[in-house]
Amino acid sequence: MAFGWFLYWMDYPANVRLTRSAATIAVLTALIVGSNLALSDFPNVKLDAAVIFMTTIIFGAYAGASVAVLSELIWSQVSPWGVSGAYLLPFLISAELLYVVAGLIARRALRGRWDAARDSGALFAGLLCIFTVFWDLWTNFATAILGNTLTPGAILFVEFNPLTLVFNLTHEVSNLVLGAAFVPATLILLPKVAKGLVRDAFK
Repeated sequence: MAFGWFLYWMDYPANVRLTRSAATIAVLTALIVGSNLALSDFPNVKLDAAVIFMTTIIFGAYAGASVAVLSELIWSQVSPWGVSGAYLLPFLISAELLYVVAGLIARRALRGRWDAARDSGALFAGLLCIFTVFWDLWTNFATAILGNTLTPGAILFVEFNPLTLVFNLTHEVSNLVLGAAFVPATLILLPKVAKGLVRDAFK
């Protein structure tokens, strides 16, 4: 029942400004989950940030948030790295929503000009990298809190121990590269191959 109401919320235009149908949200969500599974042998290298970021740029905050929430709900249950517990899941979902904020900043910077994406690689890369740093700090903090490591020294250790830093750096560099190359290339090509889908973008 709850899942049905969630789909209704996604597809009800009076409540949210989404893509032309819930099918688009489903496809984007499947892209994230499928690519996460395909890249599961490469920890912290995923397309989720880039896809949520681009969805927000093209379709707006509600679409980006819908993809972020739904993909994390699914991924948290099917990840080969383990199922996310109920206490950790809200932190992961809120972390994914950071990429919606990044997408809104980029959307405003583009001012509705698709051609501006060609020269915006540095902006996209910078935003994704910065917000990935926030993602890492927030989820590491959640790990510390849920692990009852509440002293400042323990929290700092969880945040900045060598293994954590390696995982964080991989995450941040991969998203920086995706922002610099994958995102602008997709935004340039998408209007050419899916004119109807993006016809109402930026409106």
